[in-house]
Amino acid sequence: MGRPRNPVPSFRRHKPTNSAYSDFTDPISGRRRSVRLGPWGSEEARQAHARLCSEVASGSFQTRTDLSVAELLLRYLEWASGYFRKNGQVTSEISAIKAALRPVHKLYGLHPADQFGPRELKAVQGAMVDAGISRRTVNAQVNRVRRVWKWAVGESILRPEVLVALSAVAPLRQGRTTAREKPPVGPVAEVVVRGTLPHLNATVRAMVQLQLLTGMRPNEVVQLRPADVDRTADVWLYRPQAHKNQHHGRSRVVPVGPNAQKVLRPYLTRDAQAYCFSPQEVLVDLRERQRAERKKRRGNRGGNRKRPKEVPAIVPSERYDVASYRRAIARACDLAFPPPAPLAREKGETAAAWQARLTEAQQVELKKWQKANRWAPNQLRHTAATTFRRTAGIEAARTVLGHSKLSTTEVYAEADLTAAVDLARRVG
Repeated sequence: MGRPRNPVPSFRRHKPTNSAYSDFTDPISGRRRSVRLGPWGSEEARQAHARLCSEVASGSFQTRTDLSVAELLLRYLEWASGYFRKNGQVTSEISAIKAALRPVHKLYGLHPADQFGPRELKAVQGAMVDAGISRRTVNAQVNRVRRVWKWAVGESILRPEVLVALSAVAPLRQGRTTAREKPPVGPVAEVVVRGTLPHLNATVRAMVQLQLLTGMRPNEVVQLRPADVDRTADVWLYRPQAHKNQHHGRSRVVPVGPNAQKVLRPYLTRDAQAYCFSPQEVLVDLRERQRAERKKRRGNRGGNRKRPKEVPAIVPSERYDVASYRRAIARACDLAFPPPAPLAREKGETAAAWQARLTEAQQVELKKWQKANRWAPNQLRHTAATTFRRTAGIEAARTVLGHSKLSTTEVYAEADLTAAVDLARRVG
């Protein structure tokens, strides 16, 4: 086994030309590189060597002209995994970046990174459209791809001309592309929410009600702890430990009024650092109800009942996350608004057997039904925003929702047309 090479660039003399040169390991390929520094013994050579050592140590040195797109994407993902973090955990942006880079890697993984230009970016854009991705999502994903080359230029890996060329690719415009148009997220009607609530467990039901009353983001609801709620005044103040605009240096305070306090109060009796809404507690309540039902049906007979497992197959986490919160609501929507008989899941039928029973056309029809009859937690924020705007005006709605711009609030809070209809009735 050979001795490992010193990563620090050497400083050597090339006797035939009486010049200084350096041998070092390229941080990208791991190969040995040689760079001429200048005349031996000159100040120019010493400065060039010091500069080379600094660039290699910081990872900003680039000698290769054959860097492939796949290698560039790998380096960017390594950097992004350390950059896009909150409280020690990677954010959802990493998943979005990986989804954006997949078609780039598939089409141009072996392509030279410095030759990836507008033609190649348009081909990636077209592949996203062909995959059925909506227009606005395609534009967002193309921007993420462009950010890879922007990062590479900032790290002196690629020439600035590459980024200038990519910036010439225009986003897809509505009505001028074949890309699918996805309707913007809107509020969910409160009558629909009320129809879903009986099919939710008590914990998720409280989360839904709290969102409607306060306008919290789903991520702010699931991470709520007693320690984060200031209860010294008549209106409580909730300060989430992490929120969407935290990396911009902005604070987030959610006022909790009397009605929301009634919903939240039973969940504040636990340890101050424990999460208020825990699926573990939901599972305990479910097991107790199932045990009570068994005793009611069978009495106290032991019979041939199986002994419970010491360790359950699935151990729930200590708190809901946004995905599990969304799935709980989706299941309740399926119970509250079941599909027609041929598409409905039969009693006692497993999910796998249900999907196997449906034909391909029926599965497509089922997805359309579920899309039309399901709602998501982020729609509750839109519903609350619309109520705030109708009750107290858009400026008050902006403050409660934590937006820095009124234009953002206008996206969440739909305009109330009642006053305009009144005016048209009297004047028009």
